[in-house]
Amino acid sequence: MNVASKGGRDIVAGILRYVRHHPEWEIEMHGNAPGNDGFSDGLRSKPVGLISGKPVSHLMGFVDRDPLEEKRFAASRILAPRSGLKAAVFITRRPFIPVRIPSSVVDVDHALIGETAARLFLRHGLAHFAFIGMPVETDNQRPRLMPFVQVIRSHGGEVSVYEPPRGRLGKRSWKEERTALSAWLKALPKPCGVFAVSDQRAMHVLEICRADGILVPQELQVLGVDDEEFICDFTTPSLSSISPDYIAVGYEAAGELARLLAGGAPHEEGMFVGVPGVTERLSTTDLSQTGSRVTRAMDFIRVHAARGTSIHEVARAVGGSERLLERDFRTVLGTTVCRAIRDARLDRVARLLRETDLTLQQIATKTGFSNAPYLKTAFRQRFGCTMMEWRVR
Repeated sequence: MNVASKGGRDIVAGILRYVRHHPEWEIEMHGNAPGNDGFSDGLRSKPVGLISGKPVSHLMGFVDRDPLEEKRFAASRILAPRSGLKAAVFITRRPFIPVRIPSSVVDVDHALIGETAARLFLRHGLAHFAFIGMPVETDNQRPRLMPFVQVIRSHGGEVSVYEPPRGRLGKRSWKEERTALSAWLKALPKPCGVFAVSDQRAMHVLEICRADGILVPQELQVLGVDDEEFICDFTTPSLSSISPDYIAVGYEAAGELARLLAGGAPHEEGMFVGVPGVTERLSTTDLSQTGSRVTRAMDFIRVHAARGTSIHEVARAVGGSERLLERDFRTVLGTTVCRAIRDARLDRVARLLRETDLTLQQIATKTGFSNAPYLKTAFRQRFGCTMMEWRVR
């Protein structure tokens, strides 16, 4: 794991938490140091399972001077059954060499990270959006970018994507990079939501904005990923960041390895852990109050939907006109106030079906549905099954 990052440290913490909950495990951790291939030296026992952050480079230590084919050959020996390994779990992606033992991939849900970023900016009422990755593309960059673009486009918007200056890998200077990034940030339409692939990259954006007089959050709202507190709390302004559950990744990776060692079949599509939320700081202050109006409206709807509240009552409760509230709901949630009220009532129906023994008619009465056929039709449309099938499940 790249323990220089919070994500890598949290993954290790999740693995150790699993080991603490399962004392039959014995674990050895081997670092990425010169001359250390992770397996040949200093092992107290012969390992039967492997959890690795980067499939080849981290397995082989610092082997940049070795030819690529030698890397592949060495890694293939490690990942062969005769090595003693019976199963492996990889964080982020499978290795590019054939793996002849059962293996799975466990990672954070990068698609959900991209969607979360898009919905935060939409909730703030922004009309312009941008994405910035690292100078050299990383494994998580495209999986986060594409869902971000898709959600924005589904609301009629477009995304400006930063293209770093071309040059040989490792040969570009920070001066070249800074000049290109500064010009790109100045050219963005304002106000604009800028989604950075990581907190480190978002920090670059904030530093340039501060030096070049670009106002944050008035002109650019900036959002990072990882919630690295020592970065987020000490940038100017403080940085908002999405918080992936890397501890859960480590815990699930250890559990998946245990399952594979017990004879379970690998997950072909991989396992992906969700996103607990966003820590909002000053870099994404909602100046238009669009998001807070929708949040207050949804809180009111959740409390009063069962008695059949109306859009007029919701608008009066949060302030502003019905027309403004409808616009805010379409911008933030992509739906209407009436549909949100109906869905809240149907969620209440589903909860009563699951948690009580009330009859269907009693539930309809409690949730404000006087028309039973309409309720049955609406419930099937929302949940894909009948009310009785839902209760049985």
